[in-house]
Amino acid sequence: MTPLYEHRQVAWPTVIASLTSALLLAVGIAVAGRNSRVHLGLLALVPAISVVVLAFFGSMTVRVFSDRVRIHFGIGAPWFTIDLREARGYAVVRNPWFYGWGIHLIPGGVIYHYYYFGDQAKTGENSKNVALHYFRNGDPGAFVSISGAGVLASSKHQAQAQAFVKWVSGKGGQEVLRDGDSFEYAVGIGADSNPKLAPLAKLQAPKVEPSKLNNRKVTDLMTEAGLL
Repeated sequence: MTPLYEHRQVAWPTVIASLTSALLLAVGIAVAGRNSRVHLGLLALVPAISVVVLAFFGSMTVRVFSDRVRIHFGIGAPWFTIDLREARGYAVVRNPWFYGWGIHLIPGGVIYHYYYFGDQAKTGENSKNVALHYFRNGDPGAFVSISGAGVLASSKHQAQAQAFVKWVSGKGGQEVLRDGDSFEYAVGIGADSNPKLAPLAKLQAPKVEPSKLNNRKVTDLMTEAGLL
């Protein structure tokens, strides 16, 4: 099938690094043992290795078809295919050369806010060079995760368990959230959260009905995205 679009990009950093390494190794081996058969064998092996590296990783080719995108390196392996039915969007981008080595530098990451505040309340050594960014505007990144409480039907201490749940969701438990070092939001009626936290109402979280969430699918999606 003829592709709708095709582009081949030479991996110049790989090409230059391979050729330079091969040249330096060849010179070193030649100088070290001009009359040694072993050294002569190694001298022949160096360019052979460079040829293999360049053959497999000296370039990358992208072919776009009506239903898929196929990407392969060098002579055709390794390769992988992206099903366009699974693509949610696209954009023209220009990636740094080191992305080809699997080195991806991004300006941020996704974490639970209380890890940041918890470290700040201690030494701050792991959070001194970062700051929190709130997605807001109903963005999926502004989703507010909740922790529920319940009592098992099989519990042999129903009354005590119900009393504990009532206390946690009541004034006493919510004050612990406000004054403690967990830095989680208090959600009881009229309860205030730790003053260091951004007000819950200003997070502009997307409207989600927790009881309708598919826990397994959510976990699968987060795992696929590399968040778990």
